[in-house]
Amino acid sequence: MYKCYLLGKNIKNSRSGEIYRELSEKDKIDFLYENADMNLEEIPEFVRFIKETGARGFNVTAPYKSEIIKYLDEMSEAVKVLGAANTVINENGKLVGYNTDVYGAKAAYREFLRYGKTLILGRGGAARALVYAFKDLDLTLYVRDSSENDILLKIKPDLNFIYDLENCDFTNIINATSVGFNEDKAIFTKKFNSQKTAVDIIYTPECTLFLSEMKKQGVEIKNGYDMLYYQAVEAYKLYKGEEND
Repeated sequence: MYKCYLLGKNIKNSRSGEIYRELSEKDKIDFLYENADMNLEEIPEFVRFIKETGARGFNVTAPYKSEIIKYLDEMSEAVKVLGAANTVINENGKLVGYNTDVYGAKAAYREFLRYGKTLILGRGGAARALVYAFKDLDLTLYVRDSSENDILLKIKPDLNFIYDLENCDFTNIINATSVGFNEDKAIFTKKFNSQKTAVDIIYTPECTLFLSEMKKQGVEIKNGYDMLYYQAVEAYKLYKGEEND
């Protein structure tokens, strides 16, 4: 039996469990997946629990993708560059970190995004994975200050930054913040002149206020479920012992 968990905070609405059930039922294997919803100070005990019980591993979601790094014994190249892990495999008591968000982003959005300038809102673990996945695009990050710009520039040296949304124009907009979890809030609601697409990595609610407003203005929209699904497919391979980076 594979016993795995999802580590995060306020994750009761996560759909990860149903994806792993679907994948494991197709393979006809026993796969137990549970939420580990906890506060920051509880993580050390959780890590000990994983090692002592021989659990196969766990996925990591907000806000712990960077925090979990300190508990890893080894990590993939993507994790080293991004400073964020979303999948941890227990290899006989040795914790190995991976980042399957990069694959998930590519699989979900590569064909959806139009050629042109792309704006990413946010700079957390998901935003870093998006920058890594789409390094070949003309990317700009909207951030509130420059405190972590050096980390992001290591991922993409020619990355652009803006600190307000006035007098800007972009073809693609990706919301990589958690603002959309509150159905009454959006970072902005007016499309840019050249905008063709809008992505929100949130999938609950299915259509955030941001996406709803963009759709009303003729913009093609896509939520975060496909990214969740494809990163889970890659993580599932890791749980089964198949290589990945």
